[in-house]
Amino acid sequence: MKTNNTTKATGTLIRAGRIVSEPIESKYAKFKLDELQEYVGGYIERVEITWMGKPHDMLCNEDGKIKGLPINAFATDVANIGQLIVGDVVILRKGAW
Repeated sequence: MKTNNTTKATGTLIRAGRIVSEPIESKYAKFKLDELQEYVGGYIERVEITWMGKPHDMLCNEDGKIKGLPINAFATDVANIGQLIVGDVVILRKGAW
């Protein structure tokens, strides 16, 4: 019997209004766009960040500010880009999507 040794992509979900993060896992070796859109609740906007000393992508809702999504203080602090981050965000290592 053949086994599937494919490694699934992993990331971190930071929900607005919370001060903890949650690990997430894709069904695939790389995250698919529709999976990520489900986590952030809409179209994706990518913010390049350095997290834990390494380059990562922070993915947030592209229309989050227009839609009036709540401020994500934890993600704003992590991003450290001088702008407020709103709504739920996903942080992925480069190449995980």
